Amino acid sequence: MKMTYDPSADILYVALRDTPLATSCDLEPGVTAEYDTDGQLAGLEILDALERIDILNNDEVAPVALTRLIDARQQQAGRRVS
Repeated sequence: MKMTYDPSADILYVALRDTPLATSCDLEPGVTAEYDTDGQLAGLEILDALERIDILNNDEVAPVALTRLIDARQQQAGRRVS
């Protein structure tokens, strides 16, 4: 997993796997899931990241919080992360 944050735009991108992207799905306004050709979650883009995920200010907790966010969003969308 690789996280990239653009502070000037307040956009967080979480790349879960290094694979070509095939499609995307808005989970909610400002949160987009990206899927590979096999339909597996490959990335997650979060706009207004600091506003949405205040816990990002904690380097030790952020990866765990993001994993939980991804799992929760996938369950809401009726998809599973493998």
